[in-house]
Amino acid sequence: MKSVKPLTAAELLKKLDLTKKATMVLLPFYLLDVRSAYEAERTGLIFGSYLFPCDEVYYGLTTHANKFEQRFAFTLPQKHDEIVFYCDHGKRAQIACAMAHHLGYVKATHYPGGIREWSQLHPDRMLKFPER
Repeated sequence: MKSVKPLTAAELLKKLDLTKKATMVLLPFYLLDVRSAYEAERTGLIFGSYLFPCDEVYYGLTTHANKFEQRFAFTLPQKHDEIVFYCDHGKRAQIACAMAHHLGYVKATHYPGGIREWSQLHPDRMLKFPER
């Protein structure tokens, strides 16, 4: 497998800014948070991303589109779609990216700074969940 060039925070911000005029919710690429639901609820998500836990990436990307949509509440990426994975600080995103490449998703990459870096650099680009 060839080496994947990860995105920097500035590169990810630029990708998000290019879509800001349309809608931040429907990005022209998949921005996938591979942390657990508990982690995402605690710290929030990058605005426009979907939760797709790392331990479900292989199953998710190899399942039928209808089952995928029912389970994850977004459309199954196609092999030619651009995908950016992120997590807390990069390790799970890198693993998810490697799995995606193994399955033929050649435009998959990852953001190694994760939610820790992003929440400090761009807190205005975060989706926070209400306190329980």
